[in-house]
Parts: sequence; C-alpha cells; structure tokens
Amino acid sequence: YKWDLAGGTEGKVWTTHLGADWNISGPHSLIAGWTYADDTSGNAGTLLAPVNNAGNGSTTNSRIFNGGAGGTAASLYQLSYQYRFSKRTSVRAGFAWLNQDEWARYSLGGAARPAAGDDQKAFGVSVRHTF
Repeated sequence: YKWDLAGGTEGKVWTTHLGADWNISGPHSLIAGWTYADDTSGNAGTLLAPVNNAGNGSTTNSRIFNGGAGGTAASLYQLSYQYRFSKRTSVRAGFAWLNQDEWARYSLGGAARPAAGDDQKAFGVSVRHTF
C-alpha cells in the first residue's frame, strides 16, 4: 500500500494475510490466521506520520515511517475455537498475538497504541445469533 504524505513524501508497506477455517467434526471448528506487515519504505523520514486512510481529510490513523531504515515489521497470529449450537447460533473463543520489530507501533483493534516495539496480546469470547 502507498500513502502520499505532506511535502511530497511517500510511505509504502507490503502486507500479506493467510487464513484457515477447519471444521474438525460436527459443530467444532478451528480458525487460524497470520498477517504480516513488512518494513515500511519510501522517503518519509519521520518516525510516526499521520496518514489519511479514509480520503476525507482526517489524519487520525498513523503509520511508522523511518526513511526505509527498517525495524518496522510486525506479525499478527490468531487462533480461535468455534462451537456451533445450530445454524443460527455459535460461540467463539480466541487468542491474538501481535509481535513487533523494535520501531513498529501497530495496535490490536480497540487496544491503545503501544510504545515502539511492544507486543500486544488479547483474548476474546463472542456469541453470535442471527435472527
């Protein structure tokens, strides 16, 4: 992905995601995912640059750019178990671990932005019922 930032600078990051959903037996299933964001690149030289992801003038989101010096990669690992009570009702419990390089400052959804290089972990439970 490429961002055009202020002053003619730009920032780039390459990301990938792999996911799997395995129906073990009957109502039991496992869901796993791995997401990787490579080191940022481009000529943006500031450590934390506000970027407009929505195209509406807002710059509330931030990305880490350090002129391509490295140390900004991160991996997100996710694993959850799901039990289906019926076609309309299920419960899921899962764990996520965000592992970051020394200058990366990604955050899990809803969590506070960590200090550079800090990992984050989260456990969640959800119940889904469709009417």
